[in-house]
Amino acid sequence: MEQSPLRSANVLANALTEKLATDPEAVQQLKDNPQQIKTLAADAVLRSDAEEKRVADRTGVTIDGSVYKIVVKTLGVSVVLAVGSIAGIAAYTIYKHGAAADLRVVIPDGLVGLASTAIGALAGLLTPVSRS
Repeated sequence: MEQSPLRSANVLANALTEKLATDPEAVQQLKDNPQQIKTLAADAVLRSDAEEKRVADRTGVTIDGSVYKIVVKTLGVSVVLAVGSIAGIAAYTIYKHGAAADLRVVIPDGLVGLASTAIGALAGLLTPVSRS
């Protein structure tokens, strides 16, 4: 996760303001030991990063394996139903009109579109991704 310098600076400013407001000797301590500012700054970065991670975890959608499996199964069922429907329409037309040489089987364009889209989506999901 990338650090947010502005947020870290705000956290550091708040920590310094609080320290100066509550401890009357804080100015002298910081003059005597300037390393304390670096310690406060490092702590501010850690707190800022922790806050950003907490907000991201709360607002972000985490996709785990179960969602992927549901999508793949749904697309698989769609493919099977669409191809089965196309085969059923063809079989019914041949049964009804006989196996004539000039027989034309009319398959609805929407059904063909649905089947090809589902097959394409399924192929896209099952294709390995190279992470380079």
